Amino acid sequence: IQYDACDENNWELVNDRFPLSNACGQLDMSYQDMHCSEEEAYMECPVKPEMEQYALTSALWFQAPAPFYCGPKSKYPTTGFWDYELGRENNKDAYANSRGRVDVEGCCWWGRGVMQTRGTCNYGKLNYFLGARASREGRPARYPKIDFCEFPQGVCSSDETYGGELQWMIGLFEWADRIQTYDKDGWNFIEKLKEFCDGGYTDFAFVDAVSGILNIGCHDPPCQGFSNSAVEPHNKRERNDTFQRFLNEFKVARNFPPPPPPTPLPSPAPTYEPTEAEPTTAAPTSIGQPTEIPTSSSRPTSIQGRPPAEAVTNIENALKSSKSRFEKFLLKSEYPTGTWPSYLYTWRGFLQALRKMTTGVGPGEKNWFFIGDGESPNSLQLGLINLASFVAHGVTQAIKYDSCDENNYEMVDFRYPISNACGQNGRSYQDDMCTGGDEGEGYECEVDSSMEMYGVTHARWIGAPPPLYCGEKSTGYWDHFKGLEINDPPFANLAGRVDVRGCCWWGRGVMQVRGVCAYGKLNFYLGKRAAESRRPSIYPDIDFCRNPSAI
Repeated sequence: IQYDACDENNWELVNDRFPLSNACGQLDMSYQDMHCSEEEAYMECPVKPEMEQYALTSALWFQAPAPFYCGPKSKYPTTGFWDYELGRENNKDAYANSRGRVDVEGCCWWGRGVMQTRGTCNYGKLNYFLGARASREGRPARYPKIDFCEFPQGVCSSDETYGGELQWMIGLFEWADRIQTYDKDGWNFIEKLKEFCDGGYTDFAFVDAVSGILNIGCHDPPCQGFSNSAVEPHNKRERNDTFQRFLNEFKVARNFPPPPPPTPLPSPAPTYEPTEAEPTTAAPTSIGQPTEIPTSSSRPTSIQGRPPAEAVTNIENALKSSKSRFEKFLLKSEYPTGTWPSYLYTWRGFLQALRKMTTGVGPGEKNWFFIGDGESPNSLQLGLINLASFVAHGVTQAIKYDSCDENNYEMVDFRYPISNACGQNGRSYQDDMCTGGDEGEGYECEVDSSMEMYGVTHARWIGAPPPLYCGEKSTGYWDHFKGLEINDPPFANLAGRVDVRGCCWWGRGVMQVRGVCAYGKLNFYLGKRAAESRRPSIYPDIDFCRNPSAI
């Protein structure tokens, strides 16, 4: 629930990398080998090497691996790892998970639902008691149309999932079938539950034992259970703390130690900035039309040129005095678990970038960020208004979603075209040529149809498409019900594109900069082209025309 995940996340690192074969099992487990007991073996699902399944959800942290998938060796001979720096799979060489798997054949039994139900035995029991097998054999079936052995992804990608009960139901079923009936080596769940209650709700080893039973199949962790070696349950401490919090919320008892209180917040920032003058109730003096700002020139030097030192000092002092409110109200991003401080957009990063755009090595002879002219009586106010407008758009475009790459958000006939990488809202980013005074100046990046780029971030709503990408490929759409890409037949975006050739110019960064003109100007003034022309360059090693994803 805390991850808003239906499918299991790929979370286990092997030598600082996420193996794609973690779909076969994590914590030293092999999900396709989680068999039923001899008495219940007739219920488990058979492992079919040719089966293909694609997960719908994945972890939401920055640079997290894409959703799991499984398929035959004829399609995926070997699998590698998730390159979280490039935001894509690296299958150049085989890369093993903790069990030594370097493929995903028969590996369709990863965790799903509220209890992350996994393994051929559990899915077989679901099918036997709740699914299509129960219906076929004449027993009452809650989900008669879902064959959990043929389509285990039905837990997360069926019509029963959205706004429904299925992801809850399979967890409740597994709890009733496997946890409540647990009785091994003198540890009986129901007896231990009674002991916990009769003992005054104080022996929280009970919770750790239950975590072990659920997560790794044994009650005395570290223990072997489903694994080949003794392991601890994943997030054992967090499970225990959450259990205690819920006992408090349910008001079962108050005589056990509550979870630690939150760290006290600092005293709230003042509502208004302090001023030297005494406050008055008199109406403010009306402000006349400013005379310092030029009105006729299309390229006013006071805006385009280097800001005066006084203006830089004034704006930095004003920003520093507002730092706490800036972070508290503006640098926040919406996650499925709530609103949190942005991971990508920080106060420190903002201030560093602003300084580079106002002092020191700047963007050439023009396009300095306007923070006031340093001369007008309202110079500081002019700069703050310009900044406020900039940040307001940044919050709306990117900070709110904690996204660097543009989200694939535009639907066509209730589908997300993969070719939205080429442009959304009817635009074609590779045809966004420079206009006006910049026309004919040669700023634009050259479009290379063979260029391959992969986005790193993407939207977080359930069923959202994965990151945008470009390359020499015809494309279809993202099926948000099945959680996979469908490329046959091709499917067009609003501009009619059914491919992603040369479509590497989607929005990136706080303003979602997009198009060959904008990236060309970045390169001309800030990037490698500036350095090669022996002009000042903030990023002399980045060629924004050859590697726009560097952003």
